[in-house]
Amino acid sequence: MPALLRAPGRTVLRTGQLALILGVHAAIHRFGLAAVRGLLEKFHPLAPALTTEREAEIVRGLALHWRWVRQRAPSRFRGNCLSQSVTLWWLLRLRGIDTKLCIGIDRRSEQFSAHAWVEHRGLALNAGAAVRDNFATFGHDFAKG
Repeated sequence: MPALLRAPGRTVLRTGQLALILGVHAAIHRFGLAAVRGLLEKFHPLAPALTTEREAEIVRGLALHWRWVRQRAPSRFRGNCLSQSVTLWWLLRLRGIDTKLCIGIDRRSEQFSAHAWVEHRGLALNAGAAVRDNFATFGHDFAKG
């Protein structure tokens, strides 16, 4: 288990993530994705790159926390897939990990349905492995503008 998850402050980290998700959710709703992403990038540029081993540990730890958010956090504190994804993208960016913010349209539904998730080295971090099969992406990294 990554050290990040064994730390005594695990509850604080989870509470902090929920607070960030709610803040990002409200900001996206009020100002839009582009404005929020731009603000986060402006005040928190990509941190220096990490070693591959440390990067993998951080990605695993945050992915496990995101699973907890989706499965166990009260629904009123979860935000939605977009606010969760922007928050995860930003937290990884603060740690020097460059990821891709993806938005796609559901291929299986006749009604419009969209989903957002974060990818790192081609793997979806906060969505199931089949997300690429089920959602057609716009072919654009929304984290890059």
